[in-house]
Amino acid sequence: MPEIPELDKPLNAWCRHATLEGGAGGCGIYRSRPGVCRSFRCGWLDGLGGEQDRPDRLGVMWQQVKLPNGESGLGVVEARPGALQSERVQRQLAQWTRTHPGRVMIREASEPRFSLTALTIQGEIARVRSAEPHAA
Repeated sequence: MPEIPELDKPLNAWCRHATLEGGAGGCGIYRSRPGVCRSFRCGWLDGLGGEQDRPDRLGVMWQQVKLPNGESGLGVVEARPGALQSERVQRQLAQWTRTHPGRVMIREASEPRFSLTALTIQGEIARVRSAEPHAA
């Protein structure tokens, strides 16, 4: 979960405007939300995955990113500890790696920083091969 300074929302914390009743996510100030929220589009909203891959269900948020060197890649934020190890997430990482050039940046739920990550494909599963810390 990203930091949003405009809302005084720290990294890895729910926004105080999040509505979580009944397991469905939403925004209590949706109609008047700030520009930073209006312009944000996670990968799921851009068509990465099906209904079961919504970030609140999968425990992982995908976002296509531009790295500081101009290279394109995938940003992966683990919102629920352990979600990166699920077979579904591993399969999606493998599929992404096969069809898109670029690096994968992963931030585990317990880590404040992203790691630039190289993946090894084993069948239909992606395994983390190496990582180097990267401030994001």
